[in-house]
Amino acid sequence: MAESTIEVPTGSSVAGVRFRRAPDGHGTATVVIDGRACGQVEIPFVMYIVSSIGPSVGYDHGSPVSDRYDSPFTFEGTLDRVDIQIVSARDAAAEAANADAIARAEMARQ
Repeated sequence: MAESTIEVPTGSSVAGVRFRRAPDGHGTATVVIDGRACGQVEIPFVMYIVSSIGPSVGYDHGSPVSDRYDSPFTFEGTLDRVDIQIVSARDAAAEAANADAIARAEMARQ
């Protein structure tokens, strides 16, 4: 289970998960709060389909993913907006190459 390494701020925040599928079938989910990565989990097997009932946002439609809570675990806060963006493998590769280039440039300045 991915869990934040920082306390979630009180009041308005932007929280999310960045998910990347690797070519070998596993994936990585990164918890993000206000643009800051603050937790990560490796997923050993990722299916290639999306649930027929759609994403579970604010409510767990199926079995709990952890024994740390009981389903349905309804979210009691306010969600102003939910964005789901699908990133193609080509876009993800370009993003990784760009991140590597930025890291090399930063190292060259030291």
